[in-house]
Amino acid sequence: MEIMKNHQSIEIRSVLTDDIGNKWYRSDQEAPVNKPYNHRKVNGVGMFYKVKDQDGEIFESVKYGDYENVYEQKFSTSGIPSYFKDKSIEHFDGSLYNRSFDAEQALKQARNYVDAFEVFKKSGIGLYIYSNKQGSGKTLLACIIANLIMNQYGDSIKFVKAVNFFEQLKREMKNSNNEDIYHRKDTFSDAVKASVLILDDIGSEIRTDYVSTKVYELIDMRIKENKVTIFTSRKVATKLGYDDSTIMKIREYSQAIVLPDENVSERLIRNKNKKFAELLNK
Repeated sequence: MEIMKNHQSIEIRSVLTDDIGNKWYRSDQEAPVNKPYNHRKVNGVGMFYKVKDQDGEIFESVKYGDYENVYEQKFSTSGIPSYFKDKSIEHFDGSLYNRSFDAEQALKQARNYVDAFEVFKKSGIGLYIYSNKQGSGKTLLACIIANLIMNQYGDSIKFVKAVNFFEQLKREMKNSNNEDIYHRKDTFSDAVKASVLILDDIGSEIRTDYVSTKVYELIDMRIKENKVTIFTSRKVATKLGYDDSTIMKIREYSQAIVLPDENVSERLIRNKNKKFAELLNK
């Protein structure tokens, strides 16, 4: 069982019981102490409930029948680099940034997005995580969000680097006439169907008419299917260089999270190298 603090108040319900017959409480004051309440099913793999402690704080909990295996299975098929496996909120260190307040604000927005994910998902609203500096933590934050979504809601994630994604599409198009149709890879179709798609470093690819067309088709088809897309980019959405229709769709169906324009990865690398240099030269 994983327990995390929830800073949102419990919404008032008109029904008397939840989906498996447990009582709804109209306010956190009325809720029982240290007793799970407000249960619901989570994608058939576990239960979700709230708990109030003796101090009146409300926690949200997820308990899977086989929690570890569920996450392992989801992660293994996600395409997320292994470095980000099991990364969670505590792995994002806002103190590394000179503008630590802005970094903490971005982390707070990420946490709030996960807490209200089902609301965002219902409308197909994703995220646009932006900073014009490489190494600012965009990919880390996106993968933290992905891990939390897999853990808490059981949704499947597909992670793709934009530049690799479009190069793969080109290769598949060139080879399509020589491949057995039953064994042909379909990178584009897989991206369209993904429950949650992370399109990492969008805008870094070489923009051609082909790429622009595919970006529009991908986003448009996912919007029509009410699918969530999380973008990371070193460019503000209006500067991506796509046509106005594509930009409008990205802006309409994603909420912006802005990280400071700071290369904290370079800072971490220097600190790591310093530690090992001291061991080498002692």
